[in-house]
Amino acid sequence: MGAPGHGKNALIYVSTSEIVGGNAWSINFEVETADTPQFGDVWKKTVKGLRGWAGSISAWDQGDDQVLQAAAISDASVALLIYPRRSDLTSYYSGNANFGFSGEGSTGGPVGNSADFTGDDTLTIEGFD
Repeated sequence: MGAPGHGKNALIYVSTSEIVGGNAWSINFEVETADTPQFGDVWKKTVKGLRGWAGSISAWDQGDDQVLQAAAISDASVALLIYPRRSDLTSYYSGNANFGFSGEGSTGGPVGNSADFTGDDTLTIEGFD
C-alpha cells in the first residue's frame, strides 16, 4: 500500500503539449443505467449501459500558452494524458476528448484558464492497482 500523493505534482498533456501553469484537474467516470422493472418486483432492478468520462483542467495563463484554447476550437477531439504524479509515469489516464474553454481575470488575482472536457470513446486507465 502506497502513500497518498499531493496534487501539486500532476503532469498533463493536451494534444502532445504540456499544460504550463496547471493548478487543478478532475476526471469523472459514469455509466448509464436503465431500470428494468417487472410485475411483482419488490426491488428496483437496473442494467448497465454505455460508459462515459469527463472532467476539467485549470491553469494560470502564461501569456504565450494557448493549448487549451486550441483544443476547444479544434474541429476534432484531441489527445489528453493525465499523470496524477509526475514521479510515476506508469499511472495515468489517457484518451481523446472534446474541449470547451473559459478564461477569467480580475484586479485581485492572476488570469486563469479552465477547460471542461468530455471523453470521445475509450479511456485508458493504467497503473492504478
